[in-house]
Amino acid sequence: NLLDLQAMEPALRGGACPRPDAVVLTPLGYHLGSLPLDPRLGKMLLLGCLCGCLPPLLTVAAALSTSRPAFFTPKQRQDEASRARIEAFGNTQSDLLTVAAAYDAWREAKSA
Repeated sequence: NLLDLQAMEPALRGGACPRPDAVVLTPLGYHLGSLPLDPRLGKMLLLGCLCGCLPPLLTVAAALSTSRPAFFTPKQRQDEASRARIEAFGNTQSDLLTVAAAYDAWREAKSA
């Protein structure tokens, strides 16, 4: 919800409002509205720019924007796949951080 994202706020500031449920865009909402993606992903990317950590968040946003899983693991080999992921990318405690690490490793291997 855009109110939860602080992208909108009630329009009651500074006087009477024609409708009690009216809202206006905040500056954040204005920027989120110009991005062609889910507002939650847009907020994540804008905050990533401000915090100086945009590259891994771009990878995470791409992973969240697709319906296909980044890793496919057959049910009977989940433990083996989990061990292989930890060995390759460390114990990130997060599938999304593992996706970012895998993408970084792929880019590094491609440029070598």
